[in-house]
Amino acid sequence: MRASAAFLLALLTAIAQAGQAYGQHDHMREPAPKPIAARYQTQASDSAGRALGDNEWYFWRDANRIETVRPAAGLAEIWERDERGQVTLTRVFRNDRRLVEYLPRELKALRIEPSWEVLGTVIDRHNLDALKRVRTVRLSHGTATVFRGDVDGQSMQVWWLEEHALPARIERRTREGRFLLTLKSVHPRPPAGWPRSTEAELGEYLRIDAADFGDMAYDPFVQKVERLDALTGVLGSAAHAHHAH
Repeated sequence: MRASAAFLLALLTAIAQAGQAYGQHDHMREPAPKPIAARYQTQASDSAGRALGDNEWYFWRDANRIETVRPAAGLAEIWERDERGQVTLTRVFRNDRRLVEYLPRELKALRIEPSWEVLGTVIDRHNLDALKRVRTVRLSHGTATVFRGDVDGQSMQVWWLEEHALPARIERRTREGRFLLTLKSVHPRPPAGWPRSTEAELGEYLRIDAADFGDMAYDPFVQKVERLDALTGVLGSAAHAHHAH
């Protein structure tokens, strides 16, 4: 897998874990940010400044559904919340024409209790408190507040759009290199042609319950998903601990 894809996976899947400290408050039904559709560009470079590639990443937020899509990788993640506040994750592997569904009980078994607010804002706004507010800038998407500082040994800069409750830019620098997420366009609803998953499309895919992974270790697709999880360091370690029961 290309390094840029690995960096992006680590960023996106960490969203879910970032909100776990606030997960117990999520059942209070935090006021949801307004629905939005956003297109981001991701760029990565190594420590010598050599480009490792760039990709597009799409994000949709509704009151009870949040979806991210990376067309180049053929991957999507759909988070849905029911009337009780319980959250379900569906991971869509378009190239394999398969879905992996994580019901609330399975997410809990994997020790993943995401905050709906964090999922819907791409970055945990509580973590902005660890950064220093340095200035405001006027962008085509609105006025952004710029935060800067060090988090977990990484130099981080966030341009935060309060109006949209989304980052306009996230820059992370480590000894290994630099990762940049940049907002390219934002809309109140998805424009025609954007690659959002439809019920008709999803209905054509084979659906797998993540709880069955322990009995499907022989399946090459399951092995692929678990390798992906191990790479991101998010679901992988928790899943293996679960299977060991």
